[in-house]
Amino acid sequence: MKKTDVALAKMLVDYAASRKLYGKHIQNEIDELKKRQKDLEIEYSKIEVELKSKL
Repeated sequence: MKKTDVALAKMLVDYAASRKLYGKHIQNEIDELKKRQKDLEIEYSKIEVELKSKL
């Protein structure tokens, strides 16, 4: 194997690792947004019930 082949392989491995980390980051953001959406839906439901009880 030539030095250029090794350097290219290392570069590809580094790139793949960075993409994997980015994918995990995006998945974490998606999970947080889903949690926030659920919390907001619960809050909305409580507000709706409270408004109905006051009317």
